[in-house]
Amino acid sequence: MIKACCKCYRFFNASCFYKNRTYEDKLAGLCKPCTIKQMADRYHSNPLVSRNAALKREFGITLDQYNEMLAKQNHQCACCGTTDPRGQGAFHVDHCHKTGIIRGLLCHLCNTGIGKLGDDLPGLLKAVEYLEKSAAIQQYD
Repeated sequence: MIKACCKCYRFFNASCFYKNRTYEDKLAGLCKPCTIKQMADRYHSNPLVSRNAALKREFGITLDQYNEMLAKQNHQCACCGTTDPRGQGAFHVDHCHKTGIIRGLLCHLCNTGIGKLGDDLPGLLKAVEYLEKSAAIQQYD
């Protein structure tokens, strides 16, 4: 099936359109490149609205609630205490993947470290145990 994009008026195969059940042909009106550009333009025109929408969608909190949490943490990582969020420039919302409960805001390193160690206490304790053994061995070198 061939379809014309409503924005650039070029013709594309159906695979060049995102699915959208509201249209009769079940395909979005804009081609994928035009959709991506439109979304980027919308984000850049008002990043706070986009950030608020993302926080609501992913964690069920508003940007105001995020900022309140950050203020309660003295604008620091809840784990290591750094004021530098690293990574993308904002502290990550740390949450339990089983319950969805938010634990706090973490810097990029703490967030990825906890995630890579299984997001649970036993995994973290094994890592601590390993580092303690490693430190003891290094003392005798």
